[in-house]
Amino acid sequence: MMSDKNQIVKIFLKILILFLVSCGSNQTELIKIDPTVFIDKEISLSQIADEIRYIPLDNSIRFGLVFSIEVSDKHIFISAKDIGILVFDLNGKFITKIGDIGRGPQEYVYYLRFAVDDNENIYIRDSFKSVKIFSINNLLVRTIVFPDNDAYFDDIEYFNSMLFIANSSFGDSKYDWIILDTLGNELIKKPNFIPNFPSNLGAWVGCYKYDKNIYYWNSYNDTVFCINPVFNYHPVLLFSPGNHRLPRSPINDFSKLSYYMQPHSLFETKQFYIFKYFFDGREAIAFINKENKEAFAVPLQRDDSGYGKYIGGISNDIDNGPDFQPFCCLEKEQGEYLLGLVNAFEFTSLKLDLSGENYGNSNVMEIVNKINETDNPVLMLVRLKQ
Repeated sequence: MMSDKNQIVKIFLKILILFLVSCGSNQTELIKIDPTVFIDKEISLSQIADEIRYIPLDNSIRFGLVFSIEVSDKHIFISAKDIGILVFDLNGKFITKIGDIGRGPQEYVYYLRFAVDDNENIYIRDSFKSVKIFSINNLLVRTIVFPDNDAYFDDIEYFNSMLFIANSSFGDSKYDWIILDTLGNELIKKPNFIPNFPSNLGAWVGCYKYDKNIYYWNSYNDTVFCINPVFNYHPVLLFSPGNHRLPRSPINDFSKLSYYMQPHSLFETKQFYIFKYFFDGREAIAFINKENKEAFAVPLQRDDSGYGKYIGGISNDIDNGPDFQPFCCLEKEQGEYLLGLVNAFEFTSLKLDLSGENYGNSNVMEIVNKINETDNPVLMLVRLKQ
């Protein structure tokens, strides 16, 4: 009996040693995200891409600020400020609006984040505690209300036939993420191992899918996690510590918030991690090379026409069209694509280019000649080099 116990202890110790060694080796290899050392650099589209497609979005419903975008094999789904979830076909034709903003049965209050499954059901974060599910035909399928009062989620993804719920925090969250089936049954909860701390500012939280995995990040957490299809997880990136990070204490003077790093989005391609953030009074997009770990930042300029809008980005030397700001990455059979939105006035401003240089490309010329300054944004699909 005693020998059996000793054997079990030996096996446990071996597993523990292997675990610690593997964690230690992973930690030394992790790429660090540190905006204090990013070098400003101009980059042109021809360096990373070989093709551009423009999709003007139908003006049946006018919208401005966009919170989220999802693209299926048949449709484009957009979460638009003050409007809700809009559906377009892949040529930009308006199809339908999903539900409406409000507190009724067919309505939702919050809609910044949503997910789309393989059957094009739309999962909308209606509040921090519930999800409303609509069909592509705009029928309410069901409402999921979290039974756990400690669930306070910020982002949602459909992943491996399940719902991945990215939990947010004011410093007191019990979980980083929760995994549900599509009926709302809780399957997995990943505990938050950071001790509770007082804060009056919620974390910036996000998740994204790439290469059959899902990734989770949280501005109060140092670690970006990769979660595989069977929901095992491991660290892949680190937010470097320092004075640029949000303090784990109440912020009394919000005018100083601009001195802290505020992550807005994080996603990746085969070559880069792409990180959009606000820090030290400016918005920028960082590109971190996965192979050599070199990092540079493309600064953006604030657009006074609306909150949350910025102009500039990657210089478009492929067809002399507008500059490009990547919004997310799409993986298709034809390759990898970066997706972005271009404000209509950025096309109309090309009409002022008296050199005629921009009219050398028929795709750009077609949009320039037919678009008006107040039209909806144009979706820009950039195919990355293989």
